[in-house]
Amino acid sequence: MDLTIVEQNNQLLVDSREVAEMVEIEHKELLRKIEGTENGKYIGYIPTLTKGKIPPSDFFIKSNYIDRTGMNAKHYLLTKKGRLFIYDLLKRKDILPVMEQNEK
Repeated sequence: MDLTIVEQNNQLLVDSREVAEMVEIEHKELLRKIEGTENGKYIGYIPTLTKGKIPPSDFFIKSNYIDRTGMNAKHYLLTKKGRLFIYDLLKRKDILPVMEQNEK
């Protein structure tokens, strides 16, 4: 699967929905990993970056799209740093992109 790359403000970005599909996890699960949970049970990447005084916008840019029901839904645009960050964390848990799974 090839990711669709979008250029915005001189940055090359990919949609979190495509990243989720590529690593074969539900998009809502990737959002949970990025944001954490409201009850604090799971600390997400954005709160962790913020706590470390690292701007989350260097990795993840919050955005919206219209879903298939016509409702406004949340997703993130991932910068190169964001893609590498997600890739590294998931790879440590043996969650590989589909294209790498096929190479095994």
